[in-house]
Amino acid sequence: MAKFISVVTGVAATPEVLISTDNLLGTLATSTTVVLAGAGKTFTFTVGATQGAALLAAINKAILNIQGPLCTPVIVPSTVTISAVAIA
Repeated sequence: MAKFISVVTGVAATPEVLISTDNLLGTLATSTTVVLAGAGKTFTFTVGATQGAALLAAINKAILNIQGPLCTPVIVPSTVTISAVAIA
């Protein structure tokens, strides 16, 4: 059964991103960037200084919420500001 995570970004061009965790191949975080890759798509979230690890932890928590609904929202910490989202 497919499972999705939903990231509300606050970015005007991409206010919400829906990602299938079934196709997720890997994640990467730097201090200012979080990258999720899989199924021919790459989602890059740009965050404030030193906020990358906090956003990645929130994403991982949503992915690992196996008892949750089919679409689990990522609870973005209030200390994290997503300034841009790139989908390639």
